[in-house]
Amino acid sequence: SDVCSSDLGVLDGLTSMGGSFRAHEALGVATLALAQGTNATKEMIVFTDSQRSGWRLDEPDAWDRLDKAWDGLPTQPKLLVRNFGEPNALVNVALRSFATSRTVVGTDRDVTLRAEVINTGVNVVTPGAVTFLVDQKKVGTAAVGLLMPGQSTWVELRHRFGKVGPHVVSASVEATDDLAVDNRWEMVMNVQEQLPVLLIDGNPSGSFFDRASGYTALALAPSAAVLQGKTAGERYLMDPRVVPAAQVKSEDLEQARVIVLADVPRLPERLAALIAARVQSGAGLIVIAGPRTEPGFYNPWSSLDGPILPMELGEEKIDVKGVSPAPATFVHESMSLFQKRSDLADAVVKRWRAVGETREHGVLAAAFGNGDAFLATRLYGSGRVMLSTCAFDARAGNFPARQSFLPFIHEWVSWAAGGGMNWNVASLWSPSVALDQAGGGLTGYYERSNEKNSKVLLQRTDATVDFDWTNQSPGKNVPRDQYIVTWKAILVPPVTGDYEFEAEVNESLRMNVGDGSVWQADAEDHELGRVALEAGKGVPVELRYEQEWGAAYVRLYWKAPGGKRELIPRMAWIPEVEEREPMRVVDPRGLPREATILAGRRGRELKIEGSAMPGIYQVHADELLEELSGVKKGEVVPVAVLRDPEESVFTSMNEDDKALMASHVDLLWPQSTADVLAVLQGKGFGREIARWLALAAAAFFVLECVLARWVSKSRRAGEEVRVEFGDDTIWRGGLR
Repeated sequence: SDVCSSDLGVLDGLTSMGGSFRAHEALGVATLALAQGTNATKEMIVFTDSQRSGWRLDEPDAWDRLDKAWDGLPTQPKLLVRNFGEPNALVNVALRSFATSRTVVGTDRDVTLRAEVINTGVNVVTPGAVTFLVDQKKVGTAAVGLLMPGQSTWVELRHRFGKVGPHVVSASVEATDDLAVDNRWEMVMNVQEQLPVLLIDGNPSGSFFDRASGYTALALAPSAAVLQGKTAGERYLMDPRVVPAAQVKSEDLEQARVIVLADVPRLPERLAALIAARVQSGAGLIVIAGPRTEPGFYNPWSSLDGPILPMELGEEKIDVKGVSPAPATFVHESMSLFQKRSDLADAVVKRWRAVGETREHGVLAAAFGNGDAFLATRLYGSGRVMLSTCAFDARAGNFPARQSFLPFIHEWVSWAAGGGMNWNVASLWSPSVALDQAGGGLTGYYERSNEKNSKVLLQRTDATVDFDWTNQSPGKNVPRDQYIVTWKAILVPPVTGDYEFEAEVNESLRMNVGDGSVWQADAEDHELGRVALEAGKGVPVELRYEQEWGAAYVRLYWKAPGGKRELIPRMAWIPEVEEREPMRVVDPRGLPREATILAGRRGRELKIEGSAMPGIYQVHADELLEELSGVKKGEVVPVAVLRDPEESVFTSMNEDDKALMASHVDLLWPQSTADVLAVLQGKGFGREIARWLALAAAAFFVLECVLARWVSKSRRAGEEVRVEFGDDTIWRGGLR
């Protein structure tokens, strides 16, 4: 068979990568190696202990994709699964998961660290204490107690972080068992400085507590400064800012992680589009539907991911006796804190909105005792949307007077914010961290227009082309007049058809499209042009804005097929990314690697080259990583590749699993190494083979050997075999 032309010495150079077995990735790499060989017979060997995890046996579609890859081979391959047997009496204690009491953590108050300990063995055990560490320093311990087979328990420790930024948090349990690697769990917690929350008030008249956003703002930060319309200050993690609906501007939206529409009747079309784009790009949106809220505006409000709200709003209901939230309906994760211990059930709500059926992707998070919806949520693009059918003020009832109101608001805002940057990733082929969930945008180059050899004064990523600088400078080091802005990006249309482009501009805007089209717009002529675009197929676009004197503004619109005129949203752009030196990385074994920053519609990501293995990776930050994460250039950023907890629970393959595999490939289960060699030599099972031949065959067919060969050829092009793993990862020949 054509697998690997090596010898026993290959084994000496192999090191364990750790992590879970990923059968489909391994078989995909083996398929590429087989495609390079000339022998007609094709065989793959997997050595296993019959552990079910890692084979994706609950995903028949994944096996269908391997079928297509094998169809590209000259002959159907044989898959030999050599089972070395199951453990007889597994003794194992594992840390199955690690969590915190809040998704958004700051330095303003304690957070609870929670570790789950499970007995995955067959005997009763009493493990030692769990030790918690922060940045490798012990911060406390917690006792576990006796565990029956299959039993798990949570242990907790309260801790307050003293410094913002990413911290390595770990827990380890004292145990003498058969699998030491799962006695420890490591993760990275991103401690945030502040969480900016913009509250747009639809009822701003009267005293602070008569306003639609008053109680909500004060619950986020109980500070006198908030009562005076100022920011809360550095003492508080939540940083609410209240703006009357009639006075909100586009720049108010830029820094807000969460936007709250507190009983806002309706929004101007431009602001509504900007908010939708911000949510699509990763911001949170909370809609508090009070008596002034107009269903005629909210129900048709939509963008690239469809309707914004998770439910359609109806008319207001009024009941002088009122209704109360029903804890039994608190099914959403943001409401888990209030399922058993809270006084929300004592709240009386006398005015609330009727709603229609839950829309696609919408979730009913909580209901009133009469069955009417109380809270609903949905994921929208990279962001999150939450809806309350009643106001959070005295007009609706006594809800804000409950003791649970303050933590309720914190939980809601925290969920909407999404927890910030996540330095923890699953054990995939190449560890990848989402840096900028806002995603998209255009790379802008700002320079003077009155100099012959002008240099770039400012380079940044702009969300979209929507600026009104009036008589102010557009950015640091840029003059107020006589400047040029050049934007470069890839435009990715959502649907196929003709797109019309238009600009509002003073002085002029030139647009170059990838097909060779060049258009010009100025203060008198707003139309740019029309071009046919294909859904998902990006085209390069270059924009050149020139300003001489006076008021400066520029906005770029499009009209998609069947759509309306709107600002081109951030998610439609992929910014230009210049070539940069890769960042230095040290992996969990202390070996060097490299990391680069890539850009796409869903944002920029930090990609660490090479196979993932569980543990902490130390990334040495460069200027761009500093810009995106706040970690200073030269400092070390920890990235955690999490261990798969399923590896700690031994579940053997059953007959149905074997039947599924056999339906997709010529499957054999040899019972000995001699049987393996007999198959490879075209003989039947059971013939005696010399020991040295058995060892040589093992060296030939270990999958890590296949991987080593494939990596050495990873830059070859032109292979015909294509392998799709079902997680947007595609292998074709020697290229990924």
